[in-house]
Amino acid sequence: MHGDDTLWTTKTMLPPHSEEQCIELSLGVMRELAVLYHGVYHPYFHPINLGGRGAVPTPRWFEMVLEEAACLGMPAPSCEEWLDFSDARRAARVGEVTWDADTLRFSLTSELAVKALTILLPPHAGATPVTAEVDGEPVILIRVPHEKLGWTALELDLCAGQTVSVSATWASA
Repeated sequence: MHGDDTLWTTKTMLPPHSEEQCIELSLGVMRELAVLYHGVYHPYFHPINLGGRGAVPTPRWFEMVLEEAACLGMPAPSCEEWLDFSDARRAARVGEVTWDADTLRFSLTSELAVKALTILLPPHAGATPVTAEVDGEPVILIRVPHEKLGWTALELDLCAGQTVSVSATWASA
């Protein structure tokens, strides 16, 4: 969580910023999360300040954050959607992991139905994943630009109680 409106106060134990500095910092964090880092941007603006009754005038700042989020295509899940996502992610379990020279194999089980579960696969010894299979069927690998680390991902949909076998093979470019 990013306590945006604390940037204007001394609560962070740092000198307070101007409104323009605060806006630029918030928008900068959002842009970096959208294109460079793998993370969640959860802006926090105290309702007293948003309502205009607090010491920190944040309505314009908050509007700019909302506009930037829309421009960046950042998803804005409802509370229920976020809880469903978090529950499904926690319900997924990796097991039976093996690695032999260039191939990773593991099982994946979920107690709950989960859509688009993302599995991140790191580069290893100068090699990156070039193929992947789920239950023996080829799946598409997705190059992940986040953090410029050369990671690859695959996405899986699982039914409640389903277990699948996953394999990925690495090769040098």
